[in-house]
Amino acid sequence: MKIKLKRSADIEPGCIILTCNQADHAYVLNLVQQLNQRVLKIKVFNQRQSIIHIAVNDIYYVEVIDAKVFVYDRTNSYQYKGKFKSIYQLLKNFAFIQVSRNTIINTEHIYSIKTLPQCHRKLTLENGENIIVNRKYKDDIII
Repeated sequence: MKIKLKRSADIEPGCIILTCNQADHAYVLNLVQQLNQRVLKIKVFNQRQSIIHIAVNDIYYVEVIDAKVFVYDRTNSYQYKGKFKSIYQLLKNFAFIQVSRNTIINTEHIYSIKTLPQCHRKLTLENGENIIVNRKYKDDIII
């Protein structure tokens, strides 16, 4: 595949247009998804209630605790002020999957997968966090 850069004054600032033939379509869609994951940021709040913008790619997992939505990166946790369903709808278009009723994970940060009794799975993330996958969602995890 050959990639060319062509500048045009006709395109609005901040816009990138990719053109490909049908044979390369799946590859280009994957490329766009990877770019979006690095560019798209989610507004969250740290423990001091300061606003932080975290890149989707940096999110390890999201979970609900006591009706509050928390977003975790490699070392920190943040609070997301929206609903779990809204952040899930946004993140499911990337490398995120739901692993329990109240947890979604970024599959890009899975370090290992272990099968447990009663058809559960234990995911270990790159930061050492362990996440249990409920039976309902076990088929979404490919071993």
